[in-house]
Amino acid sequence: MTRVEPPLDPQLRAAVVAILATGGVGALVTLVGFGGHDAGSVAAGSVLAALNLFGFARIAPGMLDGRNPGRTVALSGLKLAGLFGAFYLLMKFAIVAPFPLMIGYGALPIGITLGFLFSSPT
Repeated sequence: MTRVEPPLDPQLRAAVVAILATGGVGALVTLVGFGGHDAGSVAAGSVLAALNLFGFARIAPGMLDGRNPGRTVALSGLKLAGLFGAFYLLMKFAIVAPFPLMIGYGALPIGITLGFLFSSPT
C-alpha cells in the first residue's frame, strides 16, 4: 500500500516561497555589488534553506502524532546529515563562498516570518 503525503500547509508553502524570494532578492543585490560567484553562493544558501524547511515540514507531522518514531528519527537524521553534507561539499570544492552562503541561508528566518505573516491560516 502506498502512502500518500498530505499537501503542505498553505502557511508553510508561503514560507518556502518567501525564502526563495528573499534569497532571490539577496542574490540580485549581491550580483550588483559583489559579482556572480558571491551571488550564486547567496542563491545556493537560500535554496538549502528552502529545502531544509520543506524537509522539516514533511517530517514534523510524524513527530507530532507519535506514530512510527523510529522512522521519524531516521528521517530527521538523514535530513540533518544531508544539510551538513551539502554545506561541506559546497565549501570543500570551493563551489560557493562561505560568508555569502550563510547570508543566503539567513533567508530562512526571514522567509518563515514573511510566509506566516502574509498568508492566511488553513
